[in-house]
Amino acid sequence: MMNDKKKVAFLGFVTVVMGMILVFGISFLRNSIPSSSQEKYQMHEQAVHKAVKKYTKNYQEAFRNGTASCFDVPYQALIDEKLLEEDGISCSGSVILRKKNSDGYRYEYDLNCYDETGKMIHESEPIPLFCEEVSQVEYAYSERENEFKSVTQKNLKSISMVTNQTLRACTPTALTSGTPGTAKAEEILTGTEAWVNGKKVTGAMKNYQGVKETLKPGDSYTIPKGYHDGTGTVSASSLASNTNATAGSEDILDGKTAWVSGKLVKGTMTNNGSVKQSLDPGKSYTISKGYHDGTGVITATTLKANTSANAGEGDILKGETAWVNGTKVTGTMPNREKLNWKPTTSTTFEVPAGYYSGGTLDSSAVYEAGYQQGHTDGVNRTEIRRVKLGSCSSSCSYSLTSYPGYSFFSNNNFGMIVTGISLKTGYWNQVGDLVNQGPSLSYNASTGALSVQTARRGVEQSEKDWANVRGQANVSVDVYLYY
Repeated sequence: MMNDKKKVAFLGFVTVVMGMILVFGISFLRNSIPSSSQEKYQMHEQAVHKAVKKYTKNYQEAFRNGTASCFDVPYQALIDEKLLEEDGISCSGSVILRKKNSDGYRYEYDLNCYDETGKMIHESEPIPLFCEEVSQVEYAYSERENEFKSVTQKNLKSISMVTNQTLRACTPTALTSGTPGTAKAEEILTGTEAWVNGKKVTGAMKNYQGVKETLKPGDSYTIPKGYHDGTGTVSASSLASNTNATAGSEDILDGKTAWVSGKLVKGTMTNNGSVKQSLDPGKSYTISKGYHDGTGVITATTLKANTSANAGEGDILKGETAWVNGTKVTGTMPNREKLNWKPTTSTTFEVPAGYYSGGTLDSSAVYEAGYQQGHTDGVNRTEIRRVKLGSCSSSCSYSLTSYPGYSFFSNNNFGMIVTGISLKTGYWNQVGDLVNQGPSLSYNASTGALSVQTARRGVEQSEKDWANVRGQANVSVDVYLYY
């Protein structure tokens, strides 16, 4: 038996183990619950914060040269410059930067933000009616004339604007430093203007647009200096137009070559005495003198031998004829002209046999109706179902294939709620082997199999002059499906 002092130590040790299990289980349970809209906005605000830092770095000269105590960074500018991407949240407004010291700013988020359903998740906080001027340039807004007019203009380093009772400082850079460039007048297209290093430059580059030139053999063309719009062409006249002739291969001696109307012709004229050869279409003629010695005979083959084919009358369009194996066949295939099909309910159509010259198969109306119905059903379903899959201690497995859409589930669709903690303590030989494992959920969407592992913690403590003391705690949970 343990004395009182050792009993107190042992009870303290057990209390520590139970506290560790409770903290571990509650932390995991919190991580299993989906983030709220406010948490989504806080994550988005962090992304905005990083984007503004990149924005101030990109335009650090303008911010460094400005003398204002605050700056207005439009939210849309972060989107336009691809410094920020919206994911399930859309915002409008500005981020106000207030100088804290020479090195940093305090960020104020003048933003109205909405989630994917259009619900506002963050409303713009009240901001001061004005920011201190950045420089000595001011612009006043006249509601009566509905135009901006210059009040004072000593430099273009910054602008202060009054609109709808709100005065904020802006910081455009000076024109010279804000328009750096190297282009000269001859490097800018004529008829256009551009600003380079604070000066307006009128283009002097000649515009040739699309030049068309055709070259004869041996000619050349130098592309003139200036702008060409990419449609101009320089072509060489065809070889056929430069080698117009009438000879065929039979007019040229065998073994010789010549160019005739752009083509290389190999001579076939031979003198080989009497030639006997078969030719279509079933007649014979005597070869005339000039190619041979005049005694050669050419015999025509039969029509059947020259019209080998396999088409039947049903394979030939009705009213048309063709020769097949020496026989003239009249077609019987129906000519159905154009096929136009636009269903309102059915999605399949059995096409009759025959020839079609074209047409349109349009099932967009059926598709749209089905899409809209699916969208409506999805919108009308506003509640999340929670289904208890079972209770688990140590490790369990569940099959989700009986639930519709199981292949789209992920770990985020499941959660565990702690229902109890079992604790076994005693000497080492009374408790047995110690097991330590953390809680986990693992879901395979392709097989619909869910594996669950609950928290288990085992601790052993040695006591002087006593046998080692062990404690094993096991957490029991209920497993739920959310969909």
